[in-house]
Amino acid sequence: MYCIIPIFKDPFLHPLHKDNGLSALWCQPESAEEPFFIIEQHPDSDKMMEDYKWLNDKLIQTPDKKLLNHFYKFNNVVDKNFIWWIDTGKPFQNNIRNNAIDFLSNKFYNVKKLNEIIPLSKHNEYCSDVYKGMARAYTGENDEYMNDVVKAFTSIEQNGIKVSDDICDIFDIRVKKHISNGKLYSNYNLWTTTGRPSNSFGSVNFAALPPEKRKGFIAENDSLIEFDFDAYHLRLIADLVDYDFGTESVRSAIVCTETGTLLGSAVSKYNSSQITASHQTNLGIQNIQPHMVLQNSNDWFESAKITCKQVVSETNIDVDNIIGIGTCFTSCTPLPCKANGTPLHTLDKFKDRPHAWPKLWKHQAATEAIELTKIIKGTTDNDDKHTWLNVQYGGSIGAEWLHPKALEIFKHDKEVFNETELYIDAGDWFVNQLIHNDTSNNNNVTRSACQAGFKGCYLSGNNKNNIDINNNNNNKKNGYFPSSSLWNKAYDTFGTLLSEKYENIGKVESPGSVAGYLSLKCANGFGLKEGIPVAVSTIDVSIIYYYVQTNHIT
Repeated sequence: MYCIIPIFKDPFLHPLHKDNGLSALWCQPESAEEPFFIIEQHPDSDKMMEDYKWLNDKLIQTPDKKLLNHFYKFNNVVDKNFIWWIDTGKPFQNNIRNNAIDFLSNKFYNVKKLNEIIPLSKHNEYCSDVYKGMARAYTGENDEYMNDVVKAFTSIEQNGIKVSDDICDIFDIRVKKHISNGKLYSNYNLWTTTGRPSNSFGSVNFAALPPEKRKGFIAENDSLIEFDFDAYHLRLIADLVDYDFGTESVRSAIVCTETGTLLGSAVSKYNSSQITASHQTNLGIQNIQPHMVLQNSNDWFESAKITCKQVVSETNIDVDNIIGIGTCFTSCTPLPCKANGTPLHTLDKFKDRPHAWPKLWKHQAATEAIELTKIIKGTTDNDDKHTWLNVQYGGSIGAEWLHPKALEIFKHDKEVFNETELYIDAGDWFVNQLIHNDTSNNNNVTRSACQAGFKGCYLSGNNKNNIDINNNNNNKKNGYFPSSSLWNKAYDTFGTLLSEKYENIGKVESPGSVAGYLSLKCANGFGLKEGIPVAVSTIDVSIIYYYVQTNHIT
């Protein structure tokens, strides 16, 4: 068996770019032998175009099978990141650094074919460290899933996406160097904490394009058909069977842990539906603006109680056999609360104030998103590799994310913002209510890395770019938030105050891990047993799963 790591000529261009190509393959035999290079082209070696096809007869492990496929599809390849993901439920955090490579990359990031300038000895050091860091036993389990997923996304990437002539005007000039034969190529990160592939490359976040930027992509043949699944859930298909996933209803389901079988489900529509300027069901909210889409947090619990009792009754499941609860929620749907978790909109003082209500994911704080994006780009190095906004979020803050919605409150209803003691995503709020955490103690609040990472600027891994971070980030196990001083550049004190209400509160945990246990109050309301484990939530559908064991079912 061999570990193979491809070294492409230009680390800043997609492997499929016409100006890129393979420089060398780093090869580490399973035995104690020294690693070696198979050279395609590198000035450190007098060899060129060496034979590599003999590896077809070998079992190969590589950190990214899809990346290797872009050079050559070997017969038997195992994705080491997949192995890590299967074992840990998390992607491998490649925090491995090499001082020489970092120095040259920082200083000469505009130099073409930079990897041919970096000495092979330094490539060897880096690849060896990656190989050691990703060590995981290979069992051969789930190979079929790994192979099918990698094959599918390899094919998608290799097609590329044709771009319009004004693509640089629609995005910015940095995208120009990534255009190859009239196309942009994306890079899917397959093994994520949420299990949802992310997709970005070259400052473009392909998985989260706002409508105004989608016009930068055009049909390569007769027509381009756009399917908008509202952040990955199949709303179009759901409508056909009279199910709505999260925006106007809650769906509860009971699932068998041993077989994965869906045993039953129930749906309950929200009394208030979506709250807009034209539809607020006599709630008395004043001055709802055309862009606002709000929700009523009372609906979430009432509908959840209805569906839980209904699905338990219809499936005839003994509640003693329910062994866990998992929740998914539309995101980003944040709500301002008091320290104890009481939503501000439920207080008489604020019930007529739109900014006191939960802002549904559909709510777009576009002006504020543009402001924050400009602040970040004006503060940090704009090179693709070194700007966290480019690397992790495709170069812009989304209009439906948490920080723009918070800034909107700060600008337009300062009293609501100041009285907010806990600003929290709906999925996290719901979970903490289920387990009846005393959120008055900040340390008790459990939040999902999924919500925080996708929509709350929670940055994965260690602080490898040495950006200024919040002083109170020591309770964040696998990531960090940018410093509040960064957000203060938008409006004085905004970042400092928001960090007290959001970033510095509680623990950020992986989706699916145990947040706590169902409280007696909620157990009585849902018709369940007290003490059932409740998982940290994920996104993007409002569905509650109750897990049962089949060996207890008669």
